[in-house]
Amino acid sequence: CDRSGETFWDLLEQAATQQAGETVSFR
Repeated sequence: CDRSGETFWDLLEQAATQQAGETVSFR
């Protein structure tokens, strides 16, 4: 994951975690 996309991925992971009700990581 490149630096410019880090915030995007953090937000995406946070949203996915909330949806799934468990910790999710795409990295």
